[in-house]
Amino acid sequence: MSDPKSSITNFITENAIKVRDFFSSLLRGGILCVWILVLALVAIYSLGDKLSEMLLDGVNDSVNYEEWLGWDPLHQFYDETGAQIPDLVVACPSVHELEGILSYGSESNPLPVTAALSQIDPGWEAKAVYFKDGAKPGDVYTTCNYDNALLIYKRYEALRSAFEKELRAIASEENVDIKTATINVAALFGDNKSKRELVDLPVTAKNWLKRERAIMKQKQDSLALLSTFMRLSILGAFGAIIFLIRDFTTPQGKTLPLSTYIYRPFLGILLAIAVFVVDIMAHSVISTASILQIRPEPLYVLALAAGLLSERVYDVIQSKARGAIDEYTEKNKDKNESENSEPVPPS
Repeated sequence: MSDPKSSITNFITENAIKVRDFFSSLLRGGILCVWILVLALVAIYSLGDKLSEMLLDGVNDSVNYEEWLGWDPLHQFYDETGAQIPDLVVACPSVHELEGILSYGSESNPLPVTAALSQIDPGWEAKAVYFKDGAKPGDVYTTCNYDNALLIYKRYEALRSAFEKELRAIASEENVDIKTATINVAALFGDNKSKRELVDLPVTAKNWLKRERAIMKQKQDSLALLSTFMRLSILGAFGAIIFLIRDFTTPQGKTLPLSTYIYRPFLGILLAIAVFVVDIMAHSVISTASILQIRPEPLYVLALAAGLLSERVYDVIQSKARGAIDEYTEKNKDKNESENSEPVPPS
């Protein structure tokens, strides 16, 4: 006859184990759901390179308002408390002041609008910015109250925006030859402001276009490289999640420790990144071609395997890293021997 106390103890122990297994299974399932949700969100943002663009552009630096106000050509119409000074008349803001406020802290390749427009039409300021509405030709603002200064500011802003839009359209069209590119002056200055329509771009604008295309090309290359990096990371985590779901759903599963459910996707991501780095290192050792010419398809397979078969991928990474280091060492050794074997010229 069994001991009642022992039976109660066994009953409590068995149920405690069942409760522990239930909550352990529930926790594992919750961790998997969180990983799947995070991976899905990252994958969605990665479509169309949106996430890569966000990471590449970074967070724009905020402009200090007080510092910006010192550049504002209208700041002189306000007193220290920020109230507008009525009936104040001062010299109108120059086009250089207007260009300064509109290009302040905006980009690494600022567009020289004032210089370019001066090369297109030396009298553009009077025709497009400072003219008085309804007045005779040549009658322009020289002194301004607040309303006049604001009108001039808005005219210049609209002109600058139209000119920048035209030039950026040319920069984005790779089949357009910068040397022979033209711009529609009538569209900028208005039909009554200039009799000329299509004119050759000034040298200042052409130089800006060359720099802008180089910047765009560099950004596209960096974006392609970063997109490959992001896809590899996602595939590494995806492979790890497949591995964990298989363990969670099989009858003999749930044998992996809880920490594996937490850290296995991180391991897959890190191994996928290691695959990327080692491949770049090996490419730079055996070839002088750009790293942008690396085929990403084999890396995608290894990145997925980094999560599914972490141990085997780790061995592959070790082997590739050793091979790249040996190749680099051998290459430097041959280079040093060839340099030392060169005959010394007689003194």
